[in-house]
Amino acid sequence: MTVKLGDERATTATAPKAESRRLLLEPLTTRPGKFVTRTFILAVKRPQLNGGPSAVTLKPREHGTLDWNNSPRNTTVKPYGN
Repeated sequence: MTVKLGDERATTATAPKAESRRLLLEPLTTRPGKFVTRTFILAVKRPQLNGGPSAVTLKPREHGTLDWNNSPRNTTVKPYGN
């Protein structure tokens, strides 16, 4: 995934996180009018094995958590900071 961070009018401090609030990039500060582009890899974990009928058995505590996705479209990345 590639993100563009920054703001035209304000200094920003951003630390993108995904899934169960895993830090994707070290906190990054940009000055007003400056932008930076960063690329990172997201691992999309699905219970199904190789798209077939077999699947990993999830523990009860894993159901409903953000660690398991059925689609890359369900992946959430949030910019934390100002």
